[in-house]
Amino acid sequence: MPNENSYEVALQKSNAIREGLAKTPDKFTMLTGDRPTGRLHLGHYFGTLKGRVELQNMGAKTNVLIADYQVITDRDTTEHIQDNVYNMVMDYLACGIDPDKTMIYAHSAVPAANQLMLPFLSLVSEAELARNPTVKAEMEASGHELTGLLLTYPVHQACDILFCKGNVVPVGRDQLPHI
Repeated sequence: MPNENSYEVALQKSNAIREGLAKTPDKFTMLTGDRPTGRLHLGHYFGTLKGRVELQNMGAKTNVLIADYQVITDRDTTEHIQDNVYNMVMDYLACGIDPDKTMIYAHSAVPAANQLMLPFLSLVSEAELARNPTVKAEMEASGHELTGLLLTYPVHQACDILFCKGNVVPVGRDQLPHI
C-alpha cells in the first residue's frame, strides 16, 4: 500500500532527525503551526505544544505559523479569526513558547510567505491538487463546495516550509502526501 510505505519512509526520516537533533540542534529549523479555529486545550499541549517547547529549548530554530488564511477555506464566517489568533498566541506563551527563541507569525501578517504560492501553483496540475487526501478530507468535513483556497491547501503548506527553510516539519500521517 503506497500510503503505508510513505509512512514507513517518513518514520525512518523522523528517527534520523531525532538523532541529529540530539547532536546538533542548531542545524535544524522546525516549522509547525495551527489553524486558529478556537481555543487550544490539553490535547494540543500533550500532542504538539510540549514538543515544540522542547525543540525550542534544545536550540533548534523554531517557527510557529498561525494559519489564519487556511481557516477561511472551510468556514462560513471570519468573525472570530482575529480573536482566535490573539488567544492562540496567548496560549503559546502560557505553554512556554518563547518569542525570543521562536518566531510566531500569521499568514496574514507576512505577505511574502503567501507570494510563493503563485510559482508553486504553476508546478502542479488541478488533478494532483484534487486527489490529495488532505484536500478530500477537508472538503468532506466542511460539507461545502471545493473552493480554490481549499484546493491550494497542500501547496500553501509547501510554501510555508520553503519560506522558513524548514527541515523539521512535525505533521500527522494525513499530511504526508503533500510534504
